Amino acid sequence: RWQINLSTKHTPASVVAMGCGGHGAGLLLLALGWALGPHPAAAAPESCEADDEAALMQLQPRRLSAGTAPDGDPICPGNFSVCPTDETQQRCGWLEGFTIGGGFLFQGITGVGGCTRGWQEPLNESCFEDPPSGSLGELLLQYARGYSEWGGTHTAWMWSGKSFAKQDSWGLIGDYYWKFVARYAKGFRFTAYPEPLNAPFAQEHKTCAVVPSAEGPGYLLFGFTSEPYVYGAGFAIIDEHGFIVRQLATGDGPVADESTPGSVVPAPTSIGGDGPAAAMVKSYWDALAAGDIATVAAMYHPKAKVILYNSLNASNGDQVQLQGFEGPGIAAYLNKVVSYFGPGAIANGTLALRFGEEKSQVRMEKVPGNAYSAYEIGSAKYTQAFVLGDGGKIWGEGVVAAMPGFVLR
Repeated sequence: RWQINLSTKHTPASVVAMGCGGHGAGLLLLALGWALGPHPAAAAPESCEADDEAALMQLQPRRLSAGTAPDGDPICPGNFSVCPTDETQQRCGWLEGFTIGGGFLFQGITGVGGCTRGWQEPLNESCFEDPPSGSLGELLLQYARGYSEWGGTHTAWMWSGKSFAKQDSWGLIGDYYWKFVARYAKGFRFTAYPEPLNAPFAQEHKTCAVVPSAEGPGYLLFGFTSEPYVYGAGFAIIDEHGFIVRQLATGDGPVADESTPGSVVPAPTSIGGDGPAAAMVKSYWDALAAGDIATVAAMYHPKAKVILYNSLNASNGDQVQLQGFEGPGIAAYLNKVVSYFGPGAIANGTLALRFGEEKSQVRMEKVPGNAYSAYEIGSAKYTQAFVLGDGGKIWGEGVVAAMPGFVLR
């Protein structure tokens, strides 16, 4: 088993130094060394921007000794924290791969920051080409290997430019994070930490990951901002082995186009067939548009969780509402949504994107029923990603929205 020992004590300056000074194969070796244990830090050249490096430090899990952290959070053998539950050991093993992937993502983005000298404009385009920068792409490919080998898929809807991209292979996922996400990562900072990077934060906002069980798959939601991104958020569906089966991402800020890895033109707006996922989407939005909260709430599994990531200010990506809802809290949240939009507004909304899948098995990988919808409702934006449990009800949901003035309490 690999172990991540990442810490602010081990500054990413050595990565940045190699990126600024000509990033060779050493970057990949450095990432592997970082994931497997501590290493000496090197001084960053003056041409790299320290503020960007500091922001990217958030991609590292806190490093603490095995056992229990001073604030009571269980610590896994890989030195990352999880939310305290009765299933701590299971959570540790399940989230290990996700955390290792985060380490490679950290190294890749930091390396791009170094190569571009702190994302200095105009960007050095050779930092996104192979050759000479294949070692940077390799780091993001290692991140992509955290997705299921049998059909693991990443999708991304960008409100800016209204573009959709689908990456259904390790190569496409790695290229997307290298040539799009990392390109726009200047000033990167989390606004919604995934559990292993900051378990107390996840507890506070009720966004701890849901571990897979006989009733449904595992999932979590995370989000970030940067200077170019107003927000970017991903709802990740994770199998019992800790691999990402589907990640349904939403963003605003940078403009993707047909050159973006995995670009899909035109974007889909329907789900074929009349299977459980397709039927659930239609019934859900028909009932929500009618303000029938009781019918919508009955579509959720009793153990379901809805996670809201709401961007409150298009000019300030740090102004975010983040909250998880369970049990009766789901109906209370839906009531607030209907009240916020007002009578008839949801029914008059404009569907920008819709796609989904029915439950299936791709070789050794089980794919749960899942769906994604993106609506413009008045001046607001509302996207919903959900995954179905084995019984056909909504098991988990990630809402990424831009609803200025929305009140939770």
